[in-house]
Amino acid sequence: MRLGNALTMSMVAGVVFMTSANAFAQPDTPPPAGTTPQTTGPASAGTPADGHESDPKKEEARQRYNRGLQIYQEGNYEAARVEFERAYQLAPSYRILYNIGLCYEQLGDYVQAQSMLKRYLELGAADINDERRREVDKELAQIRPRIARATLIMNTQGVELLVDDTCATDRDSASVNCGVTNGSTRQILLNPGRRRITARKAGFLPETQVVTVAGSDNLEVRLNLKELPKMVEKKSNPYTLPMYIGFGLTAAAAGTAIVTGVLALDAKDEREAAVERFGVTRQELDDAKDKTQTLGTVSDVAWIGTGVFAAASAYFTIKAIGWKDDSAKIEVGMGRVGLSGRF
Repeated sequence: MRLGNALTMSMVAGVVFMTSANAFAQPDTPPPAGTTPQTTGPASAGTPADGHESDPKKEEARQRYNRGLQIYQEGNYEAARVEFERAYQLAPSYRILYNIGLCYEQLGDYVQAQSMLKRYLELGAADINDERRREVDKELAQIRPRIARATLIMNTQGVELLVDDTCATDRDSASVNCGVTNGSTRQILLNPGRRRITARKAGFLPETQVVTVAGSDNLEVRLNLKELPKMVEKKSNPYTLPMYIGFGLTAAAAGTAIVTGVLALDAKDEREAAVERFGVTRQELDDAKDKTQTLGTVSDVAWIGTGVFAAASAYFTIKAIGWKDDSAKIEVGMGRVGLSGRF
Protein backbone atom coordinates (compact mmCIF):
# COMPACT_ATOMS: atom_id res chain seq x y z
CA MET A 1 0.00 0.00 0.00
CA ARG A 2 1.27 3.51 -0.87
CA LEU A 3 0.50 6.63 1.08
CA GLY A 4 -1.69 8.32 -1.54
CA ASN A 5 -1.65 9.79 -5.02
CA ALA A 6 -0.62 13.24 -6.08
CA LEU A 7 -4.14 14.45 -6.84
CA THR A 8 -5.51 13.17 -3.54
CA MET A 9 -2.60 14.73 -1.65
CA SER A 10 -3.23 18.08 -3.26
CA MET A 11 -6.92 18.02 -2.40
CA VAL A 12 -6.56 16.70 1.15
CA ALA A 13 -3.58 18.75 2.19
CA GLY A 14 -4.19 22.29 0.92
CA VAL A 15 -0.77 22.95 2.35
CA VAL A 16 1.84 25.56 1.60
CA PHE A 17 5.55 26.05 1.19
CA MET A 18 6.49 27.59 4.59
CA THR A 19 9.36 30.08 4.30
CA SER A 20 9.94 30.26 8.05
CA ALA A 21 10.35 26.48 8.28
CA ASN A 22 12.40 26.10 5.08
CA ALA A 23 10.07 23.24 4.23
CA PHE A 24 7.86 21.99 1.44
CA ALA A 25 4.31 21.05 2.26
CA GLN A 26 3.88 17.34 2.87
CA PRO A 27 0.54 16.44 4.48
CA ASP A 28 0.64 14.59 7.75
CA THR A 29 -2.92 13.42 7.21
CA PRO A 30 -2.99 9.98 5.53
CA PRO A 31 -4.84 9.68 2.23
CA PRO A 32 -8.11 7.83 1.91
CA ALA A 33 -7.87 4.04 2.06
CA GLY A 34 -7.98 2.05 -1.14
CA THR A 35 -5.51 4.10 -3.17
CA THR A 36 -3.37 1.89 -5.39
CA PRO A 37 0.43 1.94 -5.64
CA GLN A 38 0.31 2.77 -9.34
CA THR A 39 -1.28 6.16 -8.69
CA THR A 40 0.68 7.14 -5.61
CA GLY A 41 2.84 10.24 -5.91
CA PRO A 42 4.59 12.85 -3.81
CA ALA A 43 2.62 15.60 -2.21
CA SER A 44 1.86 18.92 -3.88
CA ALA A 45 4.02 21.88 -3.00
CA GLY A 46 1.58 24.74 -3.00
CA THR A 47 2.64 28.38 -2.99
CA PRO A 48 4.61 30.58 -0.59
CA ALA A 49 2.75 31.54 2.54
CA ASP A 50 3.16 35.27 2.03
CA GLY A 51 2.68 35.22 -1.75
CA HIS A 52 6.32 35.90 -2.55
CA GLU A 53 9.76 34.47 -1.88
CA SER A 54 12.65 36.83 -1.29
CA ASP A 55 15.32 34.12 -1.03
CA PRO A 56 16.44 33.03 -4.53
CA LYS A 57 17.48 29.61 -3.23
CA LYS A 58 14.07 28.96 -1.69
CA GLU A 59 12.35 30.15 -4.84
CA GLU A 60 14.46 27.79 -6.95
CA ALA A 61 13.77 24.99 -4.46
CA ARG A 62 10.01 25.57 -4.78
CA GLN A 63 10.25 25.50 -8.58
CA ARG A 64 12.27 22.32 -8.57
CA TYR A 65 9.88 20.69 -6.11
CA ASN A 66 6.86 21.48 -8.30
CA ARG A 67 8.76 20.32 -11.36
CA GLY A 68 9.55 17.07 -9.56
CA LEU A 69 5.84 16.54 -8.85
CA GLN A 70 4.97 17.01 -12.49
CA ILE A 71 7.75 14.73 -13.70
CA TYR A 72 6.77 12.08 -11.16
CA GLN A 73 3.21 12.07 -12.47
CA GLU A 74 4.64 11.59 -15.97
CA GLY A 75 6.38 8.43 -14.76
CA ASN A 76 9.98 9.70 -15.06
CA TYR A 77 10.98 8.76 -11.52
CA GLU A 78 14.72 9.21 -11.96
CA ALA A 79 14.34 12.81 -13.17
CA ALA A 80 11.82 13.48 -10.40
CA ARG A 81 14.26 12.12 -7.81
CA VAL A 82 16.98 14.46 -9.04
CA GLU A 83 14.64 17.48 -8.83
CA PHE A 84 13.52 16.56 -5.30
CA GLU A 85 17.09 16.02 -4.13
CA ARG A 86 18.15 19.35 -5.62
CA ALA A 87 15.23 21.03 -3.85
CA TYR A 88 16.28 19.37 -0.59
CA GLN A 89 19.82 20.70 -0.99
CA LEU A 90 18.53 24.23 -1.52
CA ALA A 91 15.91 24.21 1.26
CA PRO A 92 16.23 21.14 3.51
CA SER A 93 12.95 19.76 4.85
CA TYR A 94 12.24 16.31 6.19
CA ARG A 95 9.01 16.30 4.15
CA ILE A 96 10.96 16.11 0.86
CA LEU A 97 12.68 12.93 2.03
CA TYR A 98 9.34 11.16 1.78
CA ASN A 99 9.04 12.15 -1.89
CA ILE A 100 12.61 11.06 -2.60
CA GLY A 101 11.88 7.75 -0.95
CA LEU A 102 8.88 7.17 -3.22
CA CYS A 103 11.02 7.86 -6.27
CA TYR A 104 13.61 5.34 -5.14
CA GLU A 105 10.88 2.77 -4.54
CA GLN A 106 9.49 3.26 -8.04
CA LEU A 107 13.03 2.85 -9.41
CA GLY A 108 13.44 -0.46 -7.60
CA ASP A 109 16.10 0.87 -5.25
CA TYR A 110 14.46 -0.42 -2.09
CA VAL A 111 17.57 0.09 0.01
CA GLN A 112 17.56 3.84 -0.60
CA ALA A 113 13.78 4.01 -0.36
CA GLN A 114 13.93 2.47 3.10
CA SER A 115 16.76 4.83 4.10
CA MET A 116 14.84 7.95 2.96
CA LEU A 117 11.57 6.94 4.64
CA LYS A 118 13.37 6.14 7.89
CA ARG A 119 15.08 9.51 7.82
CA TYR A 120 11.71 11.11 7.11
CA LEU A 121 10.32 9.58 10.30
CA GLU A 122 13.42 10.39 12.36
CA LEU A 123 13.74 14.02 11.29
CA GLY A 124 9.99 14.62 11.36
CA ALA A 125 9.78 13.23 14.90
CA ALA A 126 6.93 14.87 16.80
CA ASP A 127 5.77 16.82 13.72
CA ILE A 128 4.44 13.56 12.26
CA ASN A 129 1.23 12.39 13.88
CA ASP A 130 0.76 8.80 14.96
CA GLU A 131 -1.63 7.90 12.17
CA ARG A 132 0.75 9.20 9.53
CA ARG A 133 3.67 7.40 11.15
CA ARG A 134 1.76 4.10 11.11
CA GLU A 135 1.09 4.50 7.41
CA VAL A 136 4.78 5.07 6.69
CA ASP A 137 5.66 2.09 8.89
CA LYS A 138 3.32 -0.04 6.77
CA GLU A 139 5.11 1.17 3.66
CA LEU A 140 8.46 0.24 5.22
CA ALA A 141 7.08 -3.16 6.13
CA GLN A 142 6.31 -3.76 2.46
CA ILE A 143 9.77 -2.61 1.37
CA ARG A 144 11.75 -4.57 3.93
CA PRO A 145 11.18 -8.10 2.51
CA ARG A 146 12.38 -6.90 -0.88
CA ILE A 147 15.86 -6.18 0.50
CA ALA A 148 18.64 -8.76 0.79
CA ARG A 149 21.22 -8.77 3.55
CA ALA A 150 24.88 -9.71 3.15
CA THR A 151 27.71 -10.28 5.59
CA LEU A 152 31.02 -9.35 4.01
CA ILE A 153 34.17 -10.99 5.36
CA MET A 154 37.54 -9.47 4.43
CA ASN A 155 41.05 -10.71 5.08
CA THR A 156 42.17 -7.26 6.26
CA GLN A 157 40.81 -4.24 8.11
CA GLY A 158 40.25 -0.66 6.95
CA VAL A 159 38.53 -1.66 3.72
CA GLU A 160 36.26 0.61 1.67
CA LEU A 161 33.20 -1.22 0.34
CA LEU A 162 31.23 -0.35 -2.77
CA VAL A 163 28.04 -1.84 -4.18
CA ASP A 164 27.63 -1.16 -7.90
CA ASP A 165 30.34 1.53 -7.60
CA THR A 166 28.51 3.45 -4.84
CA CYS A 167 29.03 3.47 -1.09
CA ALA A 168 27.53 0.48 0.67
CA THR A 169 24.51 0.78 3.01
CA ASP A 170 24.89 -0.59 6.53
CA ARG A 171 22.36 -3.21 7.55
CA ASP A 172 21.65 -2.02 11.10
CA SER A 173 21.45 1.73 10.48
CA ALA A 174 20.09 1.46 6.91
CA SER A 175 22.27 4.46 6.10
CA VAL A 176 24.93 4.89 3.44
CA ASN A 177 28.44 4.50 4.85
CA CYS A 178 31.36 5.67 2.73
CA GLY A 179 33.91 5.09 5.48
CA VAL A 180 36.28 2.16 5.87
CA THR A 181 35.61 -0.89 7.99
CA ASN A 182 36.87 -0.97 11.57
CA GLY A 183 37.10 -4.74 11.60
CA SER A 184 37.26 -7.49 9.03
CA THR A 185 33.47 -7.92 8.67
CA ARG A 186 30.58 -5.67 7.72
CA GLN A 187 26.87 -6.28 7.20
CA ILE A 188 25.19 -4.43 4.34
CA LEU A 189 21.88 -4.21 2.49
CA LEU A 190 21.43 -5.15 -1.16
CA ASN A 191 18.72 -4.56 -3.71
CA PRO A 192 17.45 -7.67 -5.47
CA GLY A 193 19.18 -8.56 -8.72
CA ARG A 194 22.74 -8.82 -9.92
CA ARG A 195 25.00 -6.81 -7.62
CA ARG A 196 28.70 -6.04 -7.90
CA ILE A 197 30.49 -5.82 -4.54
CA THR A 198 33.96 -4.25 -4.53
CA ALA A 199 36.45 -4.02 -1.68
CA ARG A 200 39.44 -1.71 -1.98
CA LYS A 201 42.24 -0.52 0.23
CA ALA A 202 45.41 1.43 -0.36
CA GLY A 203 48.31 -0.90 -1.03
CA PHE A 204 46.04 -3.77 -2.12
CA LEU A 205 44.55 -4.92 -5.40
CA PRO A 206 40.77 -4.28 -5.46
CA GLU A 207 38.65 -7.41 -5.08
CA THR A 208 35.26 -7.64 -6.80
CA GLN A 209 32.59 -10.29 -6.60
CA VAL A 210 29.28 -10.37 -8.47
CA VAL A 211 26.31 -11.92 -6.68
CA THR A 212 22.68 -12.39 -7.63
CA VAL A 213 20.29 -11.91 -4.74
CA ALA A 214 16.56 -11.95 -4.15
CA GLY A 215 14.51 -10.18 -1.52
CA SER A 216 15.08 -11.38 2.07
CA ASP A 217 18.21 -13.33 1.08
CA ASN A 218 20.85 -13.53 3.77
CA LEU A 219 24.25 -14.43 2.31
CA GLU A 220 27.91 -14.41 3.19
CA VAL A 221 30.52 -13.00 0.82
CA ARG A 222 34.27 -13.41 1.31
CA LEU A 223 36.58 -10.80 -0.18
CA ASN A 224 40.28 -11.60 -0.15
CA LEU A 225 42.41 -8.60 -1.06
CA LYS A 226 45.92 -9.24 -2.33
CA GLU A 227 48.67 -6.91 -1.21
CA LEU A 228 50.49 -5.11 -3.97
CA PRO A 229 54.18 -5.97 -4.39
CA LYS A 230 56.23 -3.53 -2.42
CA MET A 231 58.36 -1.25 -4.55
CA VAL A 232 61.98 -1.75 -3.56
CA GLU A 233 64.08 1.31 -4.15
CA LYS A 234 67.15 0.38 -6.09
CA LYS A 235 70.14 1.76 -4.26
CA SER A 236 73.18 2.90 -6.16
CA ASN A 237 76.21 0.69 -5.86
CA PRO A 238 78.36 2.31 -3.15
CA TYR A 239 81.51 0.77 -4.63
CA THR A 240 81.14 2.08 -8.17
CA LEU A 241 82.49 5.56 -7.50
CA PRO A 242 85.49 4.36 -5.46
CA MET A 243 86.24 1.87 -8.23
CA TYR A 244 86.37 4.60 -10.89
CA ILE A 245 88.39 6.87 -8.62
CA GLY A 246 90.82 4.01 -8.08
CA PHE A 247 91.16 3.51 -11.83
CA GLY A 248 91.83 7.22 -12.28
CA LEU A 249 94.43 7.37 -9.51
CA THR A 250 96.11 4.22 -10.79
CA ALA A 251 96.39 5.70 -14.25
CA ALA A 252 97.64 9.02 -12.89
CA ALA A 253 100.21 7.37 -10.64
CA ALA A 254 101.42 5.10 -13.44
CA GLY A 255 101.74 8.07 -15.79
CA THR A 256 103.67 10.01 -13.19
CA ALA A 257 105.98 7.08 -12.55
CA ILE A 258 106.71 6.66 -16.25
CA VAL A 259 107.32 10.35 -16.89
CA THR A 260 109.50 10.90 -13.83
CA GLY A 261 111.37 7.67 -14.57
CA VAL A 262 112.23 8.89 -18.06
CA LEU A 263 113.26 12.29 -16.69
CA ALA A 264 115.39 10.58 -14.05
CA LEU A 265 117.23 8.62 -16.74
CA ASP A 266 117.76 11.80 -18.74
CA ALA A 267 119.08 13.57 -15.66
CA LYS A 268 121.46 10.68 -14.99
CA ASP A 269 122.80 10.88 -18.53
CA GLU A 270 123.24 14.64 -18.20
CA ARG A 271 125.15 14.18 -14.91
CA GLU A 272 127.48 11.61 -16.43
CA ALA A 273 128.10 13.92 -19.38
CA ALA A 274 128.80 16.82 -17.03
CA VAL A 275 131.41 14.79 -15.15
CA GLU A 276 133.35 14.24 -18.37
CA ARG A 277 132.93 17.79 -19.54
CA PHE A 278 135.92 20.12 -18.98
CA GLY A 279 135.38 23.10 -16.73
CA VAL A 280 132.26 21.88 -14.95
CA THR A 281 131.92 23.19 -11.42
CA ARG A 282 131.26 21.21 -8.27
CA GLN A 283 127.94 23.00 -7.81
CA GLU A 284 126.76 21.93 -11.25
CA LEU A 285 127.65 18.32 -10.51
CA ASP A 286 125.81 18.44 -7.18
CA ASP A 287 122.74 19.97 -8.84
CA ALA A 288 122.72 17.28 -11.51
CA LYS A 289 123.03 14.60 -8.82
CA ASP A 290 120.15 16.09 -6.75
CA LYS A 291 117.95 16.30 -9.83
CA THR A 292 118.59 12.67 -10.73
CA GLN A 293 117.91 11.47 -7.18
CA THR A 294 114.73 13.57 -6.85
CA LEU A 295 113.26 12.34 -10.12
CA GLY A 296 114.19 8.78 -9.25
CA THR A 297 112.55 9.05 -5.82
CA VAL A 298 109.38 10.54 -7.30
CA SER A 299 109.26 7.77 -9.89
CA ASP A 300 109.67 5.08 -7.21
CA VAL A 301 106.94 6.61 -5.04
CA ALA A 302 104.68 6.89 -8.06
CA TRP A 303 105.20 3.20 -8.85
CA ILE A 304 104.36 2.28 -5.26
CA GLY A 305 101.25 4.46 -5.48
CA THR A 306 100.34 2.77 -8.74
CA GLY A 307 100.43 -0.59 -7.00
CA VAL A 308 98.37 0.62 -4.04
CA PHE A 309 95.79 2.28 -6.25
CA ALA A 310 95.62 -0.76 -8.51
CA ALA A 311 94.99 -3.00 -5.50
CA ALA A 312 92.30 -0.65 -4.21
CA SER A 313 90.71 -0.53 -7.64
CA ALA A 314 90.65 -4.31 -7.77
CA TYR A 315 89.06 -4.45 -4.32
CA PHE A 316 86.31 -2.00 -5.19
CA THR A 317 85.79 -3.71 -8.54
CA ILE A 318 85.12 -6.99 -6.73
CA LYS A 319 82.64 -5.23 -4.46
CA ALA A 320 80.99 -3.42 -7.35
CA ILE A 321 80.23 -6.58 -9.31
CA GLY A 322 78.53 -8.16 -6.34
CA TRP A 323 81.33 -9.83 -4.44
CA LYS A 324 79.72 -10.87 -1.18
CA ASP A 325 82.73 -12.12 0.70
CA ASP A 326 84.27 -9.46 2.89
CA SER A 327 87.48 -11.43 3.23
CA ALA A 328 89.17 -9.63 0.36
CA LYS A 329 91.75 -7.32 1.89
CA ILE A 330 94.57 -5.10 0.78
CA GLU A 331 97.90 -6.00 2.31
CA VAL A 332 100.65 -3.43 2.31
CA GLY A 333 104.06 -4.27 3.67
CA MET A 334 107.64 -3.34 3.32
CA GLY A 335 108.49 -3.62 -0.35
CA ARG A 336 105.18 -5.31 -1.32
CA VAL A 337 101.54 -4.65 -1.97
CA GLY A 338 99.05 -7.55 -2.24
CA LEU A 339 95.37 -8.40 -2.54
CA SER A 340 94.23 -11.44 -0.58
CA GLY A 341 90.89 -13.21 -0.41
CA ARG A 342 88.83 -16.05 -1.84
CA PHE A 343 88.31 -15.75 -5.60
